[in-house]
Order: sequence, then C-alpha cells, then structure tokens
Amino acid sequence: MQPPHPYSAQPYPQAVTLVHSSRNTPAMIVGCISVFLGVVALLFCWVPFLGMISIPFAGVGGLLAVIGFIVAACRSFIGWVMPVIGGVLCLIALVVCITITSAAGSAMSAGMEKQQAIQKARSEELQRETDRLQRQLNQAVPQLPSPAPAPKPHANPNGTSSLKF
Repeated sequence: MQPPHPYSAQPYPQAVTLVHSSRNTPAMIVGCISVFLGVVALLFCWVPFLGMISIPFAGVGGLLAVIGFIVAACRSFIGWVMPVIGGVLCLIALVVCITITSAAGSAMSAGMEKQQAIQKARSEELQRETDRLQRQLNQAVPQLPSPAPAPKPHANPNGTSSLKF
C-alpha cells in the first residue's frame, strides 16, 4: 500500500473540544446590574450628607451581588466574576459614604462647640466690661438724695379729690 499523498483529502480527526459560551448567564446579568449600581453609588458617596443617597444603591447592588454569586455557585461558578466586582464596588461605596459623612458630622460638631465657647467668652467679657463701666459711673456721679414721696390725694365729701400739702 502506498502512503497517502500529503495534500489529499483526509478525514479530520475527531477531537473533543470545550465550547465556551459567551451567552449571558443569569449570574453575569445580576452581576452587571450590581456593578452598575456600585458605580452609581461610588459617584455620590464622596459628597458629605448628600452621599447618603448612595446607601440604597450600594445596598441593593450588594444584595444583587450576593444573589449573583449564589446563582453562579449553583451553576458550577460560571459568571462569578461580575457579582464579585459589583459586591466589592458596593462595599467600597458604603464604607466611603459612612466614613466621609461621619467625619463631616464630627467636624461640624467640633466647630459648633468651639463657636459656643467663643460666644460664651465674649458674653462674659462684655458682662465684665459692663460691670466695670457701671462702677466707674457710680464713682463719678455723686449719690443724689432719694426724692420725697409724692403726696397722696385725699377724698372730699363731694367725690372729688384734692391734694393736701
């Protein structure tokens, strides 16, 4: 038997190949939504007090990330990356939001306490100055005698009143 010609039509060997599907799995869909909510939360979390609106976004995104990871775990961990990324983004947004808002609140509280202390010190200083000026005025002006009491009116039999001195 002759060896086959190298360019002749030969049947291809049947090899086992793994087919990697790029179709969206439910875990990836939920993970993408989680990533989107995490990014939205990260946009707003940097502003003190206004950043509190990012907490619901981060909370819902984190919940979706957990659900997506559970779904991926049930399906042999296909599409687990997006839920993990979304969960991390949402967690970072929550931590940053709470940290910045609490730091701003503490700074405002400290500023208000300092302002009250300054106001109290000014009030005490003003009271001391008022007392000093009152003492100087009392020393400069001699004490005048007390005025005589005003005469009391006496009633007449005819119902009119008259003053008697």
